[in-house]
Amino acid sequence: PKSRARHLHAVANAIEAADFTRCAELMVREMGKPYPEAIGEIANCAPIFRYYAEMARDDAGKIAGTTQTGSFQYARYEPYGTSVHIMP
Repeated sequence: PKSRARHLHAVANAIEAADFTRCAELMVREMGKPYPEAIGEIANCAPIFRYYAEMARDDAGKIAGTTQTGSFQYARYEPYGTSVHIMP
């Protein structure tokens, strides 16, 4: 989890250091998005990576307890494959 958090913070740092101009221009051309909105959407990606970096560091696979007395809960770990994150 600490290694994953470090990598996610590195991605956030790279996003913050990047020039958004080219990517924003592509968003304007491909999606018809207004330029200021495209810049804002790209800038909003870094905080999302930071959020998940801290979640990776803090949660570390914890499982919430049951909410009902007498109930049974277990975790089943199965690989799901590639993870894709799509910004709304």
